[in-house]
Amino acid sequence: LNSDPCAPDYADAIAKARAEFLAACPAKDEQQEQPEQPKRFTFYSAADLINAPQQTDAIKSVAQSYGVITIYGPSGSGKSFLSVHMANCLGYGSAFFGFKTQIKQVVYINLEGSMKTRLAAIRADKKRDVSDNVRFVTEPFHILKDVEAVAADIPEGAVVFIDTLNAASPGLDENSSRDMGLILEAAKKLQQITKGLVVIVHHSGKDASKGLRGHSSLYAAMDAVIEVGRNGDSRYWRLAKSKEGRDGIRRGFRLKSVGLGYDEDGEPITSCVVEEDNTPLQEEAKPLTPALRYAIETLEAVLDRYKRYTVTLEQWREEFYARHTADNLNAKKVAFR
Repeated sequence: LNSDPCAPDYADAIAKARAEFLAACPAKDEQQEQPEQPKRFTFYSAADLINAPQQTDAIKSVAQSYGVITIYGPSGSGKSFLSVHMANCLGYGSAFFGFKTQIKQVVYINLEGSMKTRLAAIRADKKRDVSDNVRFVTEPFHILKDVEAVAADIPEGAVVFIDTLNAASPGLDENSSRDMGLILEAAKKLQQITKGLVVIVHHSGKDASKGLRGHSSLYAAMDAVIEVGRNGDSRYWRLAKSKEGRDGIRRGFRLKSVGLGYDEDGEPITSCVVEEDNTPLQEEAKPLTPALRYAIETLEAVLDRYKRYTVTLEQWREEFYARHTADNLNAKKVAFR
C-alpha cells in the first residue's frame, strides 16, 4: 500500500483502463472461431450469359485476354523469338501476323537465352526500341514458390510470359500427374491474381509429332495451344487448340539474322528477329513407321505384279502375307489390319 498521503492515487485510473480494455476485448465465447458460412452459387439464365459484355481478345482470333495458353515447339524452332515478338506486338498494340492486338502491359519472365542481344536486334531491325509496356524479369523464378512475389507488382490485366516451363519448375517432374497438377495450379493462381493472360513457353517431347512434353493434363488444361515448327529455314506457328474460337490458323515466318557489331576479338555479334514469311507453308515430312512403309511396299509390289493401277484387297492381302516375316497366320492378320 502507498503510505505517502501526498502521492497521487492511481487506483481509479487503473480500474478505468482495465474496464475499457475488457470492454474492447470480445468475450471468451466470442473469440471462438465462427463456423464457415456455406458457399453460395449464382445461377445465370441463358440471356444473362448471352448479354454479358464480350471479352476482347489480346490477339484477335489467336489469344484471349484472360486465361492460360502455351507456345511450344522443339529446340531450334524459334518459339522464344516468336514469344518475344508477340510480347512486343502486344506492348505496342501492333498487328501480330495481321491479327489485331490490344495494347497490353506485358511482363516477360526470361529464364533461358540472352535477352540482351534479342532486344538489341529488334531495336536495330525495327529502328525503334522495344515497347516500354514490356518489362523483363531475369532473376531465377520458381513457379511453385514465387508466384505471389512476382504477381505483387504486375498490373491487373497484364500478359505474363514464362519462358520456359522447364526452367521455371526445377526439381519437378513434368511427366508426373501430381507435379504437373501443382504446376497448373500455380499458373492458374498467377492468372487469377493478375486477372490477365499467362503464356507458358514450353518444349515438345522427343517425338515432336506427339505434342507438348510432359503429362497430358497440360494440354487439356490450356485455353489455347500454339505449336511452332520448322522445315529448314522456314518456320510456322499453328493454333493447335482454342477453347474460345477456331483452331487451325497457321502462319509462316523466318528468323532474320541481324548484325550487332563485333566483340573484343573481332568476331561478329548477331541475333535474330521474326520476319513474316508469305511463301506457301510446308511442314517437315514425318518419317513413315516401319509397318506403314511395309504396307506401301507390298502394295507397290502387287500393283507391279499385275501391271495395273488397281488391285483387290484380297490380292494385296496375299502379297502382304507372302512377304511378312511373322511365323504364324494370326500375327500376319493382326499386322495387316
